[in-house]
Amino acid sequence: MKEHEGNPIPTPLGDRRICHPVRNTGLDTAVNVGLCLASPSCMTDCKKSEHAYQVIGACIHIHRKLGPGLFESVYEACVTKELLRRGVPFERQVEIPIIYEGERIGRAFRADLVVGGTLLVELKSVERLHPLHNAQVLTYLRLSGLSQALLINFNVPILRHGIKSFVGPAAQDTLKTKNE
Repeated sequence: MKEHEGNPIPTPLGDRRICHPVRNTGLDTAVNVGLCLASPSCMTDCKKSEHAYQVIGACIHIHRKLGPGLFESVYEACVTKELLRRGVPFERQVEIPIIYEGERIGRAFRADLVVGGTLLVELKSVERLHPLHNAQVLTYLRLSGLSQALLINFNVPILRHGIKSFVGPAAQDTLKTKNE
């Protein structure tokens, strides 16, 4: 446990705490999770990211038990079981509708998990994440209107190397307003 202004903060990623993601200045809109250290300015936003913190903790626990190399569906089943065990609210295989000119168009996309009604979680078990996976998550965020997403690839030796965090348009507007 790490002490921060008298309050203990559990830290499954070492000394780092999942807080509101800080965007890179580069072209990639994804940010590796765990880059933001707990500080007084971001502690208020940690409440929003508590679901992300719980999901990452559950995924790390699962990865330590099972390791890489299984199918995505196996990891999804394990994540849902672990989230239930931890009492974290979530929905599985959530339909993301496509609305075009006021009409719902055909079959929608499906997000693997939506946690707490605010966090989209997309699970993968692939050799490496490609820009297409990032684009998929960003599209899901835009269409769903959710504020944050995690893209988690279980097929890595150390899970934290397979986790990316994304900020949706709603959260980006909030961050811009705060910084002005």
